Amino acid sequence: MQAVAVIGAIALAASVFLFFFTLWGRMSVGLQVTVLVAAPLWTVALAEIAARWQSLRFLTWLLTVVAFACFVLNLGMLGEIFAMTPSPEALLAYGVFAVALAYAYGQPLLLVAGASCLAVYLAAVLVRFAGGWWLPPSLFSRLDGFIISGAAIVGWSCLPHKVRDEFPDVLRATGLIVLCVPILVLTHQGHVSWLPLGERAVEVIYQLLSFLVPAAAIGVGMRRGWPGTIGLGGALMSIALCIKYVDWWWQWMPRYLFFLMVGATALILLWLFGRVRARLRTA
Repeated sequence: MQAVAVIGAIALAASVFLFFFTLWGRMSVGLQVTVLVAAPLWTVALAEIAARWQSLRFLTWLLTVVAFACFVLNLGMLGEIFAMTPSPEALLAYGVFAVALAYAYGQPLLLVAGASCLAVYLAAVLVRFAGGWWLPPSLFSRLDGFIISGAAIVGWSCLPHKVRDEFPDVLRATGLIVLCVPILVLTHQGHVSWLPLGERAVEVIYQLLSFLVPAAAIGVGMRRGWPGTIGLGGALMSIALCIKYVDWWWQWMPRYLFFLMVGATALILLWLFGRVRARLRTA
């Protein structure tokens, strides 16, 4: 049922977009604006009706995803109609709308989408504040903003969630990914950092952070009893370790020996994670 709901949501969102694309040129400006404003409102109204029946929860999820797609299309097309200058505030609107739908109807996927939009918005605002253009590729010319965004999402997950108690786990995972992926990139691309240091010094700093941040996630997860955070921290640390293995040994070590080292490290990590899991079960 979940797989069918995902396929249905994607198909309906594509149908809405293609419908607008096919008939758009035949509509007057007033009708275009009316359709754009009404589409997400009507879809949310249908989701509210479907949410009142437990048996229609997958339909509710589908309708909320379509409502979010309509909202994104709404702002994009309105910007084209009135020749508006692209602005990162659109990302803020996307994020707020997705998060509102997520909390209203308990949709973790929309929470991930909303948190990601807000993360990109914060990074874009920081780039714009520094004097750069907020759209790619300038957006990715300074990846430190995404690290700040990821840390902000992790902080968001620490706020009390009395209604949606499953959402902190989703936010922690999203925040850690947004936080750690730029760190991994900066371990080899130090020139895309704001740090006022040499490129090599920046790369060394982020190489240390690529291990310290996952280790901190594992430590906090063990202390708080968050198995998802422990697993994600372990995965991120494994990725960072594999990257360093390639840096250290790939050029000069025989391939069979290199993969032997990777396999041995994997066995050691499995043993350590097994110990962690046993400790959590007895805690």
